[in-house]
Amino acid sequence: MFERILVPLDGSPRAEAVLPQIAKILKREDSEILLLGVPQPPSIAFGTELAPPLIVDYRGETKAYLGRLEQQWMEQGARVRSLVEEGPPAGTILETADRENVTLIAMATHGRTGLARWVFGSVTEKVIRASSVPILVLRSFPEPPAGAAPFGRILVPIVHFHLRILPYIREFAGLFGSHVTLLHVVEPGEDPQVWAQAHEEIKLVAQEFRRYGLATESRERFGDPAHEILEAARDDKADLIAMTTHKAHGEARWALGSVTEKVIRSASAPLLIVRNL
Repeated sequence: MFERILVPLDGSPRAEAVLPQIAKILKREDSEILLLGVPQPPSIAFGTELAPPLIVDYRGETKAYLGRLEQQWMEQGARVRSLVEEGPPAGTILETADRENVTLIAMATHGRTGLARWVFGSVTEKVIRASSVPILVLRSFPEPPAGAAPFGRILVPIVHFHLRILPYIREFAGLFGSHVTLLHVVEPGEDPQVWAQAHEEIKLVAQEFRRYGLATESRERFGDPAHEILEAARDDKADLIAMTTHKAHGEARWALGSVTEKVIRSASAPLLIVRNL
């Protein structure tokens, strides 16, 4: 999962704040970090009698910015490579992830200042919806809080659960020594057979995690899935919510499951999103 990590950056402190939050991953010996800049078209200011036209070297500016970050993290022991690509940000991020065979994309929910002015409602959300690569979504802060994102407690909702996410949770929890909570939300009028199947699935998953030495517990809540997931994350002070979603095709490329989308939009904790293929 951590072999090749793509970190898209827009030049803003908010987007850049992702890096200190995942420092432990960045400094792994077998991890390669790809810092990606997708500069927007050149900014042209029309000249006046007092000033000539100004053309900004947007690509050079981005390259210099990423170069400074690359040097900074190399000095801290990380294997880092920077890339500057042109095109629509969301599509370019996805194409780069595919071309570079990345195993994880780590990005901020928004970055309101800087070179590209990405916002959660456009770039990050589109990447989440379309990527077949697992995505670590971290909240942006003007300055990273001390001890940010230790990932000590991972909440795993068993809504739209799929076994594909298990290796990622196991690797994440193993690296950070995380406590894993498996959550089943019982919806009003839920079929008893569905409940029994989910209960059995949770039990098997918990047994597997414990075999790997991971502290694991199971819980149930009753009500609307998205609401109960968010409440459980707040009550448990979850440092990470790990969920799956479904890949869309054709015109529905940016589609996202309603439960996952609601959690993404409202959660204060970071999220690990793994696509069900």
